[in-house]
Amino acid sequence: MKRIVILQLIIFVFYSNNYAQNVGISNDASFTTPQSPLHIYWTSDGNLLQLSRSSSANTGLTFSVNSNNYSILNRENNDLIFGTNNAEQMRITNIGNVGIGTTLPQQKLHVYTTASSYSIMPAIRIQNPGAFGPVSIEFYSDPIGNPNEWRPGFIVSGDNSNFTGRLDFYTNGSGYNQRLGQVLGLSI
Repeated sequence: MKRIVILQLIIFVFYSNNYAQNVGISNDASFTTPQSPLHIYWTSDGNLLQLSRSSSANTGLTFSVNSNNYSILNRENNDLIFGTNNAEQMRITNIGNVGIGTTLPQQKLHVYTTASSYSIMPAIRIQNPGAFGPVSIEFYSDPIGNPNEWRPGFIVSGDNSNFTGRLDFYTNGSGYNQRLGQVLGLSI
């Protein structure tokens, strides 16, 4: 079986290189039209591409599909780094901390900006795509899906219908009665 698949792959690569300029890799013999310079079409779950310094399985960086869920997975005990413009922009550490603008994230999400203290450039933006809709930051202390999920507090932005905003602070619940305070057009 392996010889047939390898022979099909050799014939397909020869055809692709000489006629279409696209290379396709597949376990399906009817796949004859790769849509990009390298097109991997696989009909079963598993690793589609592995980049590693070892011939062992499940090492290095893998691109996989399982039940239509696609993943990029660093299988080594080191960081995964993303960059643009020849510079690092984001890092996921081996313990799961995500750093944007920093190479040493100290929390689950660590955003570092080089804007000066005199700048009003925010490091994080949370936006409602609707007109004048509220947005919120919620704080939970139990695992997702826990039937006793407890939300110790949240902050909601609002609009006073006259282009002036406010922040509402809530704790221990979700209703208006749990509001601790409100900041309207705060200016110091």
